[in-house]
Amino acid sequence: MSEKVVWEKDVRKYGKLRIDESIDEALISLELLKQGKLRNSASKAFMAFKAFLSGLVSINNSTFSSLLDEKERKFFYKIGFTAPSNRLILYSTLLEKDFPGITNLAKEALSLHVFSYLGYDKAGEYSPITSKDDAKKWIIDFITNLAKLIIKVEEKGKEILKEVEELKK
Repeated sequence: MSEKVVWEKDVRKYGKLRIDESIDEALISLELLKQGKLRNSASKAFMAFKAFLSGLVSINNSTFSSLLDEKERKFFYKIGFTAPSNRLILYSTLLEKDFPGITNLAKEALSLHVFSYLGYDKAGEYSPITSKDDAKKWIIDFITNLAKLIIKVEEKGKEILKEVEELKK
């Protein structure tokens, strides 16, 4: 078996594990939200998105890498399949056709990431999250939209939507 075939098989397996991880991270985010740990919840929501995106590009690595220029393709095969934070927008944009809304979700994920580090921004200068209620709404809406994308590739994503509904009660 050639080295490329082994790598592709392993990276697809890695991708499936990352999709499962995205579900787990989303559920943990909701649990932290229930506990009022908003910044931790936002961090886990961000990690859920990152894991999901990594899973998508890994499972579809041949098709996805063909969309990249030569320099970016080398980076992708070296470490890009892990969906580094500095590539979230680029990778999401390339997946937008098959996963409508994923680019906006990537932007929201980065805003949640900023919030997880810096907290509320009452002035709205560096983050659109300006209050506790705002943070709760952002996280719930984000996790809901992420779950809808996850369900397109993994039915277990429905568990997330059930938890969101429980949280809204």
